[in-house]
Amino acid sequence: MSKVKKYMLWYYMSGKRLLHKLSFVILLFLIPVITPITELAMQGESGIMHIALCNEGESEKVSAVINSLVEDDGIIRYTVFDDADMAKSAVVQFEADAAWIFDDEYEDKLDSYIKGESNQPIIQIVQREDSIQLKLAKEVLFGAIYNDVSYKIYRNFVYTDLVTQDVLSEDEVRNNYDSINKGNEIIKMETLNSDEERSQSNYLVVPLRGILSLLVVLCTLTASMYFLSDKQDGKFDWLPDKKRIVPAFASCLSAACFSALAVFISYFSSGIWTNFFNELISMFMFVIATTGFCLMFCLLIKSSGKLGALIPGIMIVMLVMSPIFFDFKELRYVQLLLPTNYYLNSIYNTEYYLYGTIYCIAIYFIVLVFNRIIKRHTLK
Repeated sequence: MSKVKKYMLWYYMSGKRLLHKLSFVILLFLIPVITPITELAMQGESGIMHIALCNEGESEKVSAVINSLVEDDGIIRYTVFDDADMAKSAVVQFEADAAWIFDDEYEDKLDSYIKGESNQPIIQIVQREDSIQLKLAKEVLFGAIYNDVSYKIYRNFVYTDLVTQDVLSEDEVRNNYDSINKGNEIIKMETLNSDEERSQSNYLVVPLRGILSLLVVLCTLTASMYFLSDKQDGKFDWLPDKKRIVPAFASCLSAACFSALAVFISYFSSGIWTNFFNELISMFMFVIATTGFCLMFCLLIKSSGKLGALIPGIMIVMLVMSPIFFDFKELRYVQLLLPTNYYLNSIYNTEYYLYGTIYCIAIYFIVLVFNRIIKRHTLK
């Protein structure tokens, strides 16, 4: 039998053996199931923060600001209260993260503040604590009242430095301000190195790609654990030490391919699909990289129990360090060690095809070096 046929047989038998493992099959079916469950959960009201809004007066400007916030399909969920005490109570009772209460003299106080005549607050913010999310939410609040603040500054400049109100009426000032070309959107979103238009999808489904990629790694690590268990049972004693990397590779590759196929099925039912060739190239690179990454643990760890104890820690590190929820630029050197980093970035930046290829070459070179070192150590 030729070496190619022998290795293909190893691969076939390893894949067949994995499908007889109930725990692996459950993990495999979890991948396509998690997508519709997540989308179903997102059909209702969602948001990473809940803000209570209240208009203490009857200002049309405040009503317009509140409507713009409520109608915004963003990451913050809003609830409008008619009474300020009820809005504060929602914060106290943990029903809302913060309350934004607009003063009944909103326009007058804003005008006085712009003129430098008063420092009285126009919006009262009530919150239990000051977090990063709430600090970012205040930027959203400022964006909502920006037009009012901008017009007041413009109006004050016109009447202070240019003309009096007798020469130019309030309506004329407003018409002039509205006629000014304020430009297009401040932020323009484009996909790097791609002509594909990114589809609009629920923002909470966006991390789903990262979560699914972690499940691919988890399935492959599980296959590594099965290999170590078989190795402990003496099922590969008939093989020379340096050849035992072959069944380890076959087991990891089979698990990575099975789970990657399940991820492809999930992408078809979600809003995170880009295009077929982009997804295929990125996933192929990810499968090869993940196989090499998990193969390292087959060589460095002697027992399945030790690897099983390490898997939760490995997954937590990958969850935090991979660009799923956050991208920590300060820890870039740690991200370079993770296959998920190259996969998630390659989807929207084709330059990572090259980086991912370099990673694959490096990881297999390290695997072969470790395999040779371990072989020599065993002989001694």
